[in-house]
Amino acid sequence: MFFSLIGFLNIVLLWPLVLCSYLLNLENLVWEHMPWGLLFGAGALSLTANLLGNLGIACTFEMFLTLGLAFAVPISAIVDIYRHEVVFQGMKLAGILLILLGFMLVQLPDDWPDYLTMLLRYR
Repeated sequence: MFFSLIGFLNIVLLWPLVLCSYLLNLENLVWEHMPWGLLFGAGALSLTANLLGNLGIACTFEMFLTLGLAFAVPISAIVDIYRHEVVFQGMKLAGILLILLGFMLVQLPDDWPDYLTMLLRYR
């Protein structure tokens, strides 16, 4: 339901911005030079990922989906390092580490602050 709401709001609210930017010549769209294959491919992959995500939650544990989403960026970074010889520095490395830290925090139980408070009080 959430993805349907996002799609509906995108259709209702964003098309005037695209139309205004085209009519005011803020963005020139040359239809012959559009990478239609890449756009349709990206759209199909995005739709597939959303459908698999929704079915994944229904058929398996939520942790598996969270694990896949959390490690997608670091694994992509590793592939970029070895396949495309990309060098990551500074903020990019910090972003990857924050994603992994976020995954670890999501996996903690809901009442983890209570456990932390008990540990600090009864030391």
